[in-house]
Amino acid sequence: MYIGSKFYTQPYYNSLLSDRERIEQMNEPEVCREYNTDSKQEILEIIEDEIKLCEKKVEEGETRLNL
Repeated sequence: MYIGSKFYTQPYYNSLLSDRERIEQMNEPEVCREYNTDSKQEILEIIEDEIKLCEKKVEEGETRLNL
């Protein structure tokens, strides 16, 4: 199993966001992450880490968390 990256253009990425959210720059760390693993445990850890990162950003007031 491969979890790969997807690269989006800015207009397309903005179309995925809610009406009130827009990005001005396509900063790769914020828009695209790449993972390559075959381990289900590693995949779960990646997801947990991503959730923790999102929760931290919410706590710092940088973003809203929608799960």
